[in-house]
Amino acid sequence: MSKRTAAVLALVLFVSPARADEPKTAKEFFERATKRLALGAQERALADLDAATKLDPKFAPAFAARGATHRALGRLNEALADLDAAIKLDPKLPAPYSERGALYASRGDLVHAFADLDAALALDPTEPAALRTRSILYMRKGDTDAALKDASAAVRAAPKDPAALHHRSSIFVARGDWAEAMRDLEDAVAAGPNFAPAFLARATVRASCPYGKFRDAVGAFKDAKRARELIGEANGFALEALAAASAELGDYAGAARFQKAAGDDPVYAASTSTAADRLATYEARRPYRLDPPLLGTDAKALVTRGNQFFVRGQFERAIRDYDAAIKLDPKNAKAFYGRGCAHARVDDTIRALLDLTEAIKLDPKDTSAFVDRAIVRVIRGDWEQAVADFDEAIKLDPNHVNALTHRSMIRSTCPEEKLRDAKKAQADAKAACALTNWAAGYPLEGYAAAFAEAGDFEAAIKWQVQAMTDKPYTAANGPSMRYRLELYQSKKPLRTGSARKLD
Repeated sequence: MSKRTAAVLALVLFVSPARADEPKTAKEFFERATKRLALGAQERALADLDAATKLDPKFAPAFAARGATHRALGRLNEALADLDAAIKLDPKLPAPYSERGALYASRGDLVHAFADLDAALALDPTEPAALRTRSILYMRKGDTDAALKDASAAVRAAPKDPAALHHRSSIFVARGDWAEAMRDLEDAVAAGPNFAPAFLARATVRASCPYGKFRDAVGAFKDAKRARELIGEANGFALEALAAASAELGDYAGAARFQKAAGDDPVYAASTSTAADRLATYEARRPYRLDPPLLGTDAKALVTRGNQFFVRGQFERAIRDYDAAIKLDPKNAKAFYGRGCAHARVDDTIRALLDLTEAIKLDPKDTSAFVDRAIVRVIRGDWEQAVADFDEAIKLDPNHVNALTHRSMIRSTCPEEKLRDAKKAQADAKAACALTNWAAGYPLEGYAAAFAEAGDFEAAIKWQVQAMTDKPYTAANGPSMRYRLELYQSKKPLRTGSARKLD
């Protein structure tokens, strides 16, 4: 056989099977397009879908698939035309409604988006994409209950779909249900070992969860590295996760370096609003913590989140939530109370007094508001008004430890002699100590100060030493406690210009 003959024969053998397998009908082109889409060959799939629609202009699945492909490629006008055609040709196909609903959602047209998604789910209540998209829209509206219901239905319909599990985990995070969120992320990673969003989300929770029991610095760093391997070295979201994990490991210089590098990704820079806050946190040598969730849009939800910011020491952010709550409900006593306490913590005692006074006006039986207004008055040196507020608090709650202890301290240590009364101070402090089983540092210090005011320095030393057995209290107040002990050892009573600030 000549070389030429062999070459011709080889060409025939190579080409002939391909020609034999070449699609001839609309259905065959559609089936090949489906395989090509599964392999990520979208443009080649579109060519097949074009052929399918030309061969059969009434083949609705081909129009639906082409519309979905155009949407994935960002060609929304072409996508909308194809999806409209698919629905017109076969109104009982759920997929085109689902795709068109997602398209409307991307354009911000939530009315038409919900209508299409509802239509898709009326035809097939287990359609995962429609369930997930509608769940996302409910999240935008702040309806986490409805969002979770749809997301859970999507997981039931496709229990091994990492995207469905990842989405539901985001709802659990928004609701502050960290245990459930981590369970979904573990399942998402197991179901999709190459699904980068699950690794990113798990890294974020492990590095930045507000609650320590869910944090795992080493695991977070591993997850962030894996996400970066999957989506690229320069991906800003992966770099952000690496920054958070580095900070949780105590490497604040590395965290700042990763966070700065994240800003070089234009997609990340355009999509985030926390980059500057994160960088400032790392430069201040602190780990980044996710915000507490806002579970609703009413004043009560805002007060709840404001309280969480307050507990975390983020007083300015707490004040913003309390401000928003008061705008929604100007008679919300708890919002005024919280804002008053937060103002006190940032040393704005005038606003603190105004807010706490308004809280008392709205709820005259709120013992805490009287106590905290009294403490603000102590800070300002308004001793008589402070005592009057402690008196009111104790009338409302005769067993209020803080009120009894603070009133005792004023009666023992106030620079104004007319307000000092050693016997009454001893009675208040003794009651507070009994209520705390003679084990709490501050009431015991009050008892010691009362004995010093009475001139019984031996008893004052005894109870001050006893107060120092409260290790957590002593760890926080050691220097002042030692000063008081030395004062009593020198046979001098305590005099103070201000009490301790708000607890």
